[in-house]
Amino acid sequence: MMGLDSSRFRYLLATNDEPLDVEAAEVRKIVALRQANLAQLEGRITEVTSMLNSLTEYRNREASILSRIRAIVSPIRRLPPEILIKIFMLLRKRRNETNRLYDFWSVPGGPLPGPLPLSITHVCSEWRRVSLATPSLWTALRSRLRDYDPSIPNNDPDHDECLQTLLARTGAYHPLDITLSGPPVRKCAQNGPLSFIHPYMHRIAALDLGGRLCALPIGSFNILARLSMTDDNLHHDVNIHQTTFPSLRRVLLEYSDVLNLPSFIPWRQLTHLSLYTDSVDLSALRVVLSQSTALIKLHVSFTSLSLGNSAADLLDAHREPVVIPQLETLIIDGDVKTLLPCLTLPGLTTVDIMYGPWLTSIYGSFESRSSFSLQWLTLRAPKTIETADIIKLIRTQRSLIEINSDLALDVTPAMEELMFHDLAPNLEYLRMRLRRGNKYDDNAVLNMLSSRDPSQNSAFVSDSPPNGRIFKSHVFKRLCEAQPPDPDDDIEVDGEEESEIIHIYF
Repeated sequence: MMGLDSSRFRYLLATNDEPLDVEAAEVRKIVALRQANLAQLEGRITEVTSMLNSLTEYRNREASILSRIRAIVSPIRRLPPEILIKIFMLLRKRRNETNRLYDFWSVPGGPLPGPLPLSITHVCSEWRRVSLATPSLWTALRSRLRDYDPSIPNNDPDHDECLQTLLARTGAYHPLDITLSGPPVRKCAQNGPLSFIHPYMHRIAALDLGGRLCALPIGSFNILARLSMTDDNLHHDVNIHQTTFPSLRRVLLEYSDVLNLPSFIPWRQLTHLSLYTDSVDLSALRVVLSQSTALIKLHVSFTSLSLGNSAADLLDAHREPVVIPQLETLIIDGDVKTLLPCLTLPGLTTVDIMYGPWLTSIYGSFESRSSFSLQWLTLRAPKTIETADIIKLIRTQRSLIEINSDLALDVTPAMEELMFHDLAPNLEYLRMRLRRGNKYDDNAVLNMLSSRDPSQNSAFVSDSPPNGRIFKSHVFKRLCEAQPPDPDDDIEVDGEEESEIIHIYF
């Protein structure tokens, strides 16, 4: 250590003693030498870093060039147009198939849902050529008329260059899915024009109408299978009965106030009906349902059912229940206790309802007079259902293969004990959305599964999705189809969304 004894140097490093003048001079020489060495190292680091950055940039350039060269012989360049079109069509399938109303929106054989695939026309000339030559890619069209003002020249769909271009791309034969949004009902007195769709009436398979709109063209919507209306005023159109809908099967009505049931709808031919409103008159609803004898799926969402004011209305509300013989799916968001007594559904296989403490007795009467064999049951509830009430709901339904619970059931010892018994012996799948903080024992669920497994082998926990758990019997009856929850179906309690979902495969 230059002229300083190494032991003395270590001593000074380990203590706070003041060095002698000679020692201090030696230490300063050491400091100067170390600083020079450090400066040299920093200089070398700067040089090496600069070299590394230069090499990295060079590597990236080479990789980019290589990627472009490889693209010349990439498989995508050799895809036949037919395969390329199938890939493009996949871009259109955006609607969530796990949504409980998916079947109400889908049109068998009709246009695919989803936005227009405009981005693929900007990839390369070949993709643009193929996509523009495929009319079925462009058949879902939207026209927004919210700012329509007839006093402004050329402010209508006939002069909308974008809309007319897209219509031209659809060709002359492919079915169309058209969405028209007129000016807001409460904020504007002008009706959005609909005359532009007249030349396409024979091709429209799905039509969604909203806002203030003029009368529909007179004629026949030959292939129209789905009609959706939101806060529209078509029921005021005096000529609407001159427009016919021979193929109409699916109708969705959504009103922010009182639901007006349009008289021009051919109720007797409908297979799917969805009613979404704040309030609906029970007598009017009974009339519509009594005519809708071909219904297969019914969705009703409302805040209140009005019984009317007259004695005739009150008497009508207590008439014999409406029989819909072919109805298979019933979804009710709202006042179940008022609507269920009005229905008899012998063909019912799927029920999705909000649970309340009054439901067990009403549901029992509904079940008794309908004599259906239920297979799928969904219960939604702001509070957990008592185990005894669950037994009353499902003890006679030995045909049940699936139960979905949105906050209605918790994993409790009583619930675990319930599943040990011969209740719903054909059950294949139990899905439970739990309250935040609900604690449960994996072993209890596994033991319950094992006890119901004819092989008596141990159940197991499978790879699970985020915010969920999957339990399976050793020999489970169906393939795992666990899906993330549909955001449209979220239920909140005390303003906080629930998190964990348990999937149990028997």
